[in-house]
Amino acid sequence: MKLISKFLQTKGKNELLTGSIITFFLRIAGMGAGYIFSLQITRNYGADAWGMFSLTFTVFSFGAILSTFGLDGAILRLVPELVVKKQLIFLSPIYRKLALLGSIISLATMMAIYLLSKQIAITLFDNKSLIDWIKYSALLVLPITLCNINSQLLRGLKKIKEYVFLDMVARFLFPAILVFVFQQLGMEINLIFTYFLGMLLVTFLSFFLLIYEFRKLDIRPTRDETYWNNYLKLTNLAYPLLFSSTLIFLKGWIDTIMLGHYRTEAEVGIYNIFLKVTIIATIPITSLNSIGMPKFGELFAKNDLVGLQKTLRFSASIIFLSTFTLALGLLLFHSILLGFFGKDFSGDKTAFYILLITQVVSAFGGSSGYILQMTGHQNSYKNAVIGTLVITILSNYYFIPLYGIVGAAISTLLTTIFYNFFLVQSIRKHLKVDSTFFSFIQSQFKR
Repeated sequence: MKLISKFLQTKGKNELLTGSIITFFLRIAGMGAGYIFSLQITRNYGADAWGMFSLTFTVFSFGAILSTFGLDGAILRLVPELVVKKQLIFLSPIYRKLALLGSIISLATMMAIYLLSKQIAITLFDNKSLIDWIKYSALLVLPITLCNINSQLLRGLKKIKEYVFLDMVARFLFPAILVFVFQQLGMEINLIFTYFLGMLLVTFLSFFLLIYEFRKLDIRPTRDETYWNNYLKLTNLAYPLLFSSTLIFLKGWIDTIMLGHYRTEAEVGIYNIFLKVTIIATIPITSLNSIGMPKFGELFAKNDLVGLQKTLRFSASIIFLSTFTLALGLLLFHSILLGFFGKDFSGDKTAFYILLITQVVSAFGGSSGYILQMTGHQNSYKNAVIGTLVITILSNYYFIPLYGIVGAAISTLLTTIFYNFFLVQSIRKHLKVDSTFFSFIQSQFKR
């Protein structure tokens, strides 16, 4: 209790903890919505259908990342700087430029996915039945792109509840509600088109929330020029973030993609559900980073490295201890949780155990990746992701044909270890701070 009281005496830590508690419960709600959506599919249509949806999800999600072009990360990076420099008046014209760029790139990406749907389905996944799924998925690129930009702008403005609801809750809650309504009406359900309708509602909501916040801030268009108020400067800031986002997406989804190529849709579906359940343990990481990213950027903009180290130490302690506790709970009750998804998920749990260990290992590194992105070291982050991606591809190529979903889980654990090592070393090199749980342990021994 004394430790907690001491933490709360610091305004930055109090803000970080308060915001994290709110996002913690919203994140739980978001994961609950995701589980309801996946339960609707697995229990009514089986693991095969969820596997098909998961593979298609990788396609339109990757298309949305390309279309967003790192613009969501750029706006998140810019807002704390504009706040510190008292230049929020320039936010409106900057946002309009980013939204326009995202929309233009989205239309081109949508056309490419539609025209290449056959090649993607056969060449990448060796599955002709995915062609129509991928064609429908092209519709999702534009709403997801705009929603990404809008939600990150709200995040930068520290409207964390709004950001978390859009980014983590509504994206599966709205489609889940639509699936339920369509089922009650006895309508035939196209999963991808239903998800598109749900995302359309989420995007409209994001615009409504953004307009509301802009009016509260009294932000009006201006003809004045600033350093960031032109397309070239914005794209130069966004491009490295796009590259990093693309690489991190591939790092996170290459196991699913390669499983889709080498194994059956049912195995893809089972592996994806294992991931969804073990990700419960990462709620503290996503909750803390939702409020922490703007805070990291703000402290760096003020050149307050001492404050940054203290915040990172506090963040790392909460992330690891709470993640470890949740992982232990999942280990004890995993049979009950997996049982909800149907009989397809009651077999060998080895992959599940390995993925659970992976989440704990990831938590030990704290907020490493986010720190590099918010402190102007995108290139170091990019290099770390490139190195990890190479390891991910090679390890999946070796392990998946031999061991299936267990091989994919082993690869995920190995790449997580390397990924955290690369990031932590980059942070120590560039910022001279420690973002891991070690920093908290060391601080306790020094007392």
